[in-house]
Amino acid sequence: MLLHLMFPEYFERIASASHKRRVIKAFSGLVKDGGEDDVDQTIYTIRQELEGLLPNKELDFYWPPLAEAWYDDSEDNPEEGAPLEVIQYKRQIVFYGPPGTGKTFRAKRLAGRIIRAAALAAMGPARYFQSQSDVDAAISENVHRLQLHPAYSYEDFIRALHVSDAGGTEYRAGYLPKLIEHIEGKPRETRLPHVLILDEMNRTDLSRMLGECFSLLEDRNQPIPLPVLDGKGSAISLRIPDDLFVIGTMNLIDQSIEQVDFALRRRFLWVPCPFNANALVEAAEAKWKALKTMLGWDRVEEDFRKLAGAAAALNREIHDSSLLGAQYEIGHTYLLDVIVFLNNFLGPRPTRKQNYLWNKKGEALEPVHQIWSLSLRPLLEQYLAGLDATSRNAELDRLAKVFLKPVAIE
Repeated sequence: MLLHLMFPEYFERIASASHKRRVIKAFSGLVKDGGEDDVDQTIYTIRQELEGLLPNKELDFYWPPLAEAWYDDSEDNPEEGAPLEVIQYKRQIVFYGPPGTGKTFRAKRLAGRIIRAAALAAMGPARYFQSQSDVDAAISENVHRLQLHPAYSYEDFIRALHVSDAGGTEYRAGYLPKLIEHIEGKPRETRLPHVLILDEMNRTDLSRMLGECFSLLEDRNQPIPLPVLDGKGSAISLRIPDDLFVIGTMNLIDQSIEQVDFALRRRFLWVPCPFNANALVEAAEAKWKALKTMLGWDRVEEDFRKLAGAAAALNREIHDSSLLGAQYEIGHTYLLDVIVFLNNFLGPRPTRKQNYLWNKKGEALEPVHQIWSLSLRPLLEQYLAGLDATSRNAELDRLAKVFLKPVAIE
């Protein structure tokens, strides 16, 4: 980093050795004859080539469109999950944690990264950057999200017995065989990966849902026969292609992950998704800007950071509570309605110059009280429903004091 400060025209603002390695790997198509022995010189060569491909753009390896081709946040933010290169090897991953922690959002983002990385490797940098609309279209088409629920079963996912047109019975393919048929209907040498997102995967019996395909998650090159007829009336076998990735999400309070079959468990990477204060601020910024209010984000940002701090303090208490625990932490999405409450509180022509969620004494204002009484308290009441009224109310009052207590004003 010191070299970048001294010679910014020659050295990138990349301090991490692994980040440099990933950049070189992602853009290796721009380096001739294996590149230079010196890592920084190789990256400088890559930048020169990229400047030719993307003229009139201020390029930074941590900004779009370059970052989308290699950067996966996993080293800087461990909660983001395993490195992309590990996921490319394992091909199955589960994001698990309390409700509202952005697991589905992370699954979709990871799916996009998988496809972009494959597109860059297949197309080469020149064609990749010239084909961004095609890559975006591939992401839209190749990411498949399946919402699981208690009624979803083997008959929906693999095969089911149906009445035929002739009045008899026959097995027909379910969701997975149809998806695989769709994927393998495209030329292997030109197609990009597909990603299947199994949302809230522990709401159904996974082992039963997968049936014969249980082992295929690990032995992808070993086809198994299915008593299913294709469109021509012929029996088919099933093999999960190498370019089909599976990403699951799992809410801890729906069913303890210890109840997941251990044989199934080892076929996935498991990434915890706890409450993340930075994710709350980032999501709040996006929603606030979407309102297009007269009050800029820079005016309210500090108050939302205080809200994130209050939420973090609340979750620490929930984590340590003998009546609750880590699985009952409150995800950041439960707090985002405060944006609507604040917008209504301020009115169409805001006159306040500061103190939007907390007053000068650090006391919570109306929008924060609303998010507590209309979102957080009802949720916690449900979590504590098994307690007697006295114990439940005492715990709720204790948690309210933590969340609504005055914050330090600098």
